[in-house]
Amino acid sequence: LSEKVKKLTKAYMQKPLVIATSSANKAADTVKHIYYTSNKNKRYDIIRNIIDLNKDIYTIVFCRTRRETKDISANLIRDNYKAKVLNGDLTQSERDEVMDQFRKKYINILVATDVASRGIDVNNLSHIINYNLPDDPEVYVHRSGRTGRAGNEGLSIVFISKREKRRIKEIEKLSKILFIENQIPTESDVFKSQINSFSDKLTEAPIPSDKDKAIFERLYRRLSNFTKEEIIGKIISLNIQSKKSQEVILDRKKDLPNSKIGQSNSKLSKLIINVGRSNRVTPETIIKLINKTTRTRDVSIGKIDIRKKYTAFEVDSNMRDVIFSKMKNIRIGRTKIIVSDSNQNLFKSPVNKNRFKKRNRRVKY
Repeated sequence: LSEKVKKLTKAYMQKPLVIATSSANKAADTVKHIYYTSNKNKRYDIIRNIIDLNKDIYTIVFCRTRRETKDISANLIRDNYKAKVLNGDLTQSERDEVMDQFRKKYINILVATDVASRGIDVNNLSHIINYNLPDDPEVYVHRSGRTGRAGNEGLSIVFISKREKRRIKEIEKLSKILFIENQIPTESDVFKSQINSFSDKLTEAPIPSDKDKAIFERLYRRLSNFTKEEIIGKIISLNIQSKKSQEVILDRKKDLPNSKIGQSNSKLSKLIINVGRSNRVTPETIIKLINKTTRTRDVSIGKIDIRKKYTAFEVDSNMRDVIFSKMKNIRIGRTKIIVSDSNQNLFKSPVNKNRFKKRNRRVKY
């Protein structure tokens, strides 16, 4: 009950009886509560690292606003995570469809507002991620209570700014829980975790039999020119798809003579189109637009930078000409798309060269 309702009951009711099935505002003992102190512009990258560190993560990411849910879910989808948004903009049938996919684990990440998430009852959630603290401390107990059910252990993670530490104390006092401040997981932590996981698989893999070794004879001859460290580096670069892994491998390459580790023939081209935030463009819009133009979902997409009047994005260089020729026939709303290598070309208007011709006229006074 809120404080306003409690005051009303005291004012107008005589000896009211309160019946409760659990202690008021008390969080489950099976949930561990941790927080990270972080600026908002870094929180999405931290969420990615949390997901990458926990292979079997099954989580709800709670946000305060619908715009935050849209931005985060669009970025997760762009980065090939199985995520969906759940907010007040969805119809009831759309909400039911999203929840059905989440319960069946077709998606493992749900990005939701508190209003949209009321009534959600999902078993075996491993994590609750609070992109920001709710305005009401009691709502935090409601959020964190979605995990750690039926005797299972759960983890509730909160992002706060330096100024919000006092609010953590308020929740602790209200809910009788203990928050622990943890070190923010980095891409280096993710890379180390992937290395450890891969090394376990590698050591447990069966050794080829003497019969099979004859088949690998050509491979053995080709690898004989490399050191053990170089071969291991090559195996890692082929098997661990991580931004950090590529950075680390490229750094190590400097120390390895005649090494070609981490080299790739695939390149991305930067293109710019004449629609942006003013056209209500989101990262998900751009991804769908590229897929529609190239007629494939396998095209590599790099950074997407959405500005007010234009959007810059990186795409597989092999698809550059296709996008140039076909995207110009598409409209977003009433705006016909113009594709360019430079944003200056999008806004240039025809210039009357005669305006700039010097006229040698005498001026009479």
